[in-house]
Amino acid sequence: MEVPDNYQFYEGYLEKKSPGFLGGFQKRYFTILRGQIILYFENEQSKNKPKGQIQLNQISRPVNAPEISNKAFKFTFGNRDFVLRASSKEEADKWIAIINKCIDDLASSGHLETKKPVGGKNFKANKMENLDKATLNLIESCGIVTEIDQQSKEIIVSKGINKLFNLN
Repeated sequence: MEVPDNYQFYEGYLEKKSPGFLGGFQKRYFTILRGQIILYFENEQSKNKPKGQIQLNQISRPVNAPEISNKAFKFTFGNRDFVLRASSKEEADKWIAIINKCIDDLASSGHLETKKPVGGKNFKANKMENLDKATLNLIESCGIVTEIDQQSKEIIVSKGINKLFNLN
């Protein structure tokens, strides 16, 4: 499967299997950011309110899940198994190829981790002027900046995003 040039910012609708006992599928809008994280949202219009995040440096490699559907694939993040279903087998294969390419990029740059994701509290990030404009715009557009201290020029982001963008 050929990976598109814009793979580090790929997005689209997938169905996510709920982790609960009944485990139905929910349609969600997924976005890969900078080839490092997947954010998922209720829909495309709610892109400033992520329902969840998946750090690509902490997942298992995605594989097809033919036992569920020929359009499904799965991977593990932390202690949770994710099952996602695309609109077609070709689209599922494209997501798998893109995610694997992102993982390969992270591995070659030395950014793969085995730690569990950080979550639940805010962290101070480095100085704003240390960020490139595209990264700052990306962080702000995702609605994950909780505060910008104008005096110290520090940004405060939520749920471990600072680790993702190497802001510590």
